[in-house]
Amino acid sequence: MNTRSHSHAFLIQVEHERDMLKQQVSGLETELEFKGKTADGEHKKLEELTRERDILTKLRSQVCVCLRTCAHRSACLSLHCASV
Repeated sequence: MNTRSHSHAFLIQVEHERDMLKQQVSGLETELEFKGKTADGEHKKLEELTRERDILTKLRSQVCVCLRTCAHRSACLSLHCASV
């Protein structure tokens, strides 16, 4: 094989490897984008659950205050007491 043929074969091999790497990079970019969207969705779910927890904690503390201060303890879970 002469030098010119060898160089040409080497260039073809390099181009093939470059194309394969481009495909791999494209696949990894797609995977990264998907994982990023999944992570964003999970983050939003976590924020929502945190807000719900905070609301329930606040309501629980209001009920506790109502139970300690309400004169009619048997009806303490009525709506007027929940707004205290």
